[in-house]
Amino acid sequence: MIYQTSIYYLLLPISKMIKKIILLLLFPFLSVLQNTFFGPFGKTAGIPNFVFVTFILILFFERNISKSYFVYPMAFFAGLSMDLFSPFLFGVYILLFLVLTEVLKRISALVVKKNFITFTFFLIISIFLFELSESFIFSIFNKQYVPFEFSRFIYNCILGFLFYFCYVFVQKTISNKKKRRGN
Repeated sequence: MIYQTSIYYLLLPISKMIKKIILLLLFPFLSVLQNTFFGPFGKTAGIPNFVFVTFILILFFERNISKSYFVYPMAFFAGLSMDLFSPFLFGVYILLFLVLTEVLKRISALVVKKNFITFTFFLIISIFLFELSESFIFSIFNKQYVPFEFSRFIYNCILGFLFYFCYVFVQKTISNKKKRRGN
């Protein structure tokens, strides 16, 4: 029994590292999905930003976010995956994600209880800041005013709520399986 427990604790950091690597590789996959499969739908209406909404979800549920340094590589990879398909200069989304990470880390530190209501406020503030920043940057590069896309804002909120409920469902399913194994 002691031998199995010690192996478990040796493998625990490796499994956490594998989860983080999978999360980092999720962003390029979502970016490709967003720009290839959902790209044609963007001509009539806005495309939801899968990369940013997933980033917000992970950032919201990160434990002890004020001491977590994983959010910066995560922001870098999310920005990099957005930059690969971006019409802007390379690095604009990386810088945008890193700056928004610092702002959202400070906002998330104020959140005491992580439930649907606090997630809703966090999601709305995050998407609003991102859309406003992106609109401002796009206006600078095009040298003309680009309006805030309200339809894309709504799509991102709906996608965020959908991702939130999927995440909560998976967490409850995992905790119920652990409880059944314990009994």
